[in-house]
Amino acid sequence: MDKNPTQSSGPILDADGRVITDAICVQCGYNLRTLSADALCPECAHPVAHSIHGHIIQFASPAWVRGLARGLLLILIAAGSLMIAVPLISFIIGIVLAARSPQSLASPTGFMRTYAAIQQTIGILVVGLGVIGIVFVTRPDPSEPDPAPGHLARRITRYGALLLPVLLVVHLVVSLIYIPNMATPGMGGLFTATTTIAAIVGLALVLVYLVTALGLLRVLMHLMRRIPRLGLVRFAQILFWVLLPSSAVTMIGYAVVFLQLAPTMRAMAAAMPTTMPATTQPALAANPPTITTTSIPPAGGSFRITGGVTTSAPATVPPTRAFAGILVGAGVAMIGGCAATIAGLAYVVLMIIACVALFRTAREAEQNAAIPVATLISPSDQAPESRGLP
Repeated sequence: MDKNPTQSSGPILDADGRVITDAICVQCGYNLRTLSADALCPECAHPVAHSIHGHIIQFASPAWVRGLARGLLLILIAAGSLMIAVPLISFIIGIVLAARSPQSLASPTGFMRTYAAIQQTIGILVVGLGVIGIVFVTRPDPSEPDPAPGHLARRITRYGALLLPVLLVVHLVVSLIYIPNMATPGMGGLFTATTTIAAIVGLALVLVYLVTALGLLRVLMHLMRRIPRLGLVRFAQILFWVLLPSSAVTMIGYAVVFLQLAPTMRAMAAAMPTTMPATTQPALAANPPTITTTSIPPAGGSFRITGGVTTSAPATVPPTRAFAGILVGAGVAMIGGCAATIAGLAYVVLMIIACVALFRTAREAEQNAAIPVATLISPSDQAPESRGLP
């Protein structure tokens, strides 16, 4: 017998109380056609009557519904931690590090490296908690066919969530490489390469975060339709179409700013010292550095530092057009960011409401699983001829 049929609608019982259409067992997905309504599923022994109520979650597997509720709760805890707990803990750690080792402030790169390692490690652990929650929320309902409605959103959300910790670890490793080289002689090339990689990984993180959040929103829409809570479905649809364009606008704004600043960042990296003799400090004291500046055209110029430190590299001075681009990009990013922030807060409210609804639904599913089979069969489940109707 086919284990992945399409759930039928309308009367599903004949005059003898047997299932006459494709009805799926909510516990294992077995096709219950031809079985009696008061019988048990031949594969998992789940009552057939519990599976003939259509798409309503209240009659789904109680264990699966509990998993949904607990998974969404883990996502809420992770989201709240990222917004409140992680920044607060990072701030406290920074103060403690500075208080316990004041001399570390004399070497900012060492302090920044330690702080970044601790902060990003905490973030990775919190994101991992959210990933566990997403894995629970995106588990398919055993009563649905394969592929089930909404399966694409579930897969995108799950794969995106699994990719997030990987990108965060890569970003941490790259950060630990480029931070110590910010002021290291002869490391201009490495600094440029690692900062570029960090920027690319950061952009990938933002994209994956956005795709995962939008995918989870689609999954919540599907679940709210099955409770059913149509008001929450409409709320989620509005959020989806607000969050998507506002996030896109924000990313475009930041991309404009980054492209305008990229030439200057490359010039700063190229201008880093290429040689640093051991007698640098005495040499600097005896022969202070002098800066020889060439004539600066509208697009930029170059400089050379002499005396103890030798370097030769072009220095780009952003022209007026570049400053205008930076201002425009920052303004666009600010507008999109404000809209995305408001939508994000509303998203958290939606998840809280959905989490409460799912916990209530899980209790109803457990209660329905304990109800005697005969009381679950209503006259509307039977074909007209079985009720004496033409």
